[in-house]
Amino acid sequence: MHLEALLPIAVDLTASLASTDRLQRLVDAVRAAIPCDAAAVLELIDDDLVPLAVHGLAPEVLGRRFSRREQ
Repeated sequence: MHLEALLPIAVDLTASLASTDRLQRLVDAVRAAIPCDAAAVLELIDDDLVPLAVHGLAPEVLGRRFSRREQ
């Protein structure tokens, strides 16, 4: 990845945006820098991964919790 691709990500992370907007822009910036079909930002809460922003996944994913212990 070129350093030029990191600048928009850094600017977005420090912008005065709502956290959901900031995280969605982060997902979009990562997708622009790294071609992929799907991307997500997950937060670890207790022992579950909780999606905070997604692209290329079903919208219902945002309302789910994924146990780290499930296989």
